[in-house]
Amino acid sequence: MIDASHPFYIHPSDSPGMVLVSSIFYGKSYGGWRREIVIALSAKKKIGFIDGSIIEPDMDSPSLKSWNRCNDMVISWILNSLSKEIAWSVLYSKTTKQILTTCVHCNCDCSCGGKAKTLKSLQDGRLIQFLKGPNETYDPVKRNILMMTLLPSVNHAYFLLIQNEKQREIHVGVHPC
Repeated sequence: MIDASHPFYIHPSDSPGMVLVSSIFYGKSYGGWRREIVIALSAKKKIGFIDGSIIEPDMDSPSLKSWNRCNDMVISWILNSLSKEIAWSVLYSKTTKQILTTCVHCNCDCSCGGKAKTLKSLQDGRLIQFLKGPNETYDPVKRNILMMTLLPSVNHAYFLLIQNEKQREIHVGVHPC
């Protein structure tokens, strides 16, 4: 049993469907939205999941399951406070710290292209993280995706994997063993 003061404690009224903040982040007013999230997570003793002070335990640690459970709960709360488009862009982040790092948006009107390059780099990182998930059956299509001159979005890569799966199902149906 975990003590209520421990950061791994989840109150019985906490659920993945909870909305912790009153405003949804649509890409503007990041500072205010972030402040609301920080206050809410601090009140629930979960702020360490986004600032990195609650470190993921080793694979053989008995507290790993509790850490994963809390991390997933905080991810759910954050996703519930994001617009659908932004939520989809960070859905495959493994930790809550990765999501808050990804959501930092620059509002300057620079002409150097740094903002676009940073965003593309973050998107490519999420794509690579996503492609680690499917099993070896998908290796040929994963290799093809990674060989593209411009890496696609996670949503497009998901579409390509599903399309490949459907083609394999049709081929097996036409040519049964």
